[in-house]
Amino acid sequence: MSIQSSSWRLFHAYSKREPDQTSEPPVNVFNAIAPLSATERSELDKASGIVRTAHSSLHIARAVMKNRDELLELIVEIAASFLHDPQAFNDGLDEPIAELSCKLLNLCASFRSYLEHQETHRKKQLGRNSPDWIDWRTFITQIECENRYYSLVYGLRNYIQHVDMPPLHIDLHSDRTDEVTLSVDLVTESLLIQTAQWSPEMRHFIKSHGARISLWEALKGWDAAFRLILEKTTEFRIRPAKSAAEFIVGVRNRFNVPEYGMIGVAPEPAPTEDCSITINISWIEERASVDLLELLGNAGNSSNNPDLGGSS
Repeated sequence: MSIQSSSWRLFHAYSKREPDQTSEPPVNVFNAIAPLSATERSELDKASGIVRTAHSSLHIARAVMKNRDELLELIVEIAASFLHDPQAFNDGLDEPIAELSCKLLNLCASFRSYLEHQETHRKKQLGRNSPDWIDWRTFITQIECENRYYSLVYGLRNYIQHVDMPPLHIDLHSDRTDEVTLSVDLVTESLLIQTAQWSPEMRHFIKSHGARISLWEALKGWDAAFRLILEKTTEFRIRPAKSAAEFIVGVRNRFNVPEYGMIGVAPEPAPTEDCSITINISWIEERASVDLLELLGNAGNSSNNPDLGGSS
């Protein structure tokens, strides 16, 4: 059965409160703004799908950044606690080490998930023989070769899965009441246990650090690689969705929809025998579109991805 040109509607949904009903909950309003042709509805669906796919690549990336920031914040909090009360750790450092291990586990797991998410998308969308897939694998291989701290953080996920939690060591020292020295390190002897699945190159890299590897330096090196991966992902998955995001953001102006509430598409409402109306609205990916355009507008601005320069 063919779809008539007026069988779809653009809806504007919002909540309002009547002036004389301040104690009552707000009323939800669903306003049928304009009829849509099948072509217009298809264009909106297609644009929303493109934006939805692109925006999904940001979710795990933000989880990685959140886990990174929480790990760094915990390191600072431990130092601040020691500075405030040096006796706070008289019973040992087992508790802060356990907390740091959990935060590091979260970072490693989310980072591994992020990379696997990107690779799964590329394999499904492009295929293993496509130029873009080959370009991605070449890019990742180059990072693995040039940045061993990337491979260390990536490999820690396997270490945690097959061996144990990250082998951390904390050293706290203070000669002044207003200054504390804190070092958090990975113990290389434990990292190199026989059952740990490191490549020969990574075993050599880990051994080259002596007894311990500074976690701060490892995170700083890994973060440089993660920034490059985010830039590559932006070019591959975010920037191609720009025109779709702009199309969606322009819907309000095109149909004179007020700048509040949500907008969506639904079949033309038709009363049933009991005079009720059912509306099944497919929401347009407007917020995600705005998010993508803001990200592209801020491309190259590192304010949302703090530098790990400096020393602990």
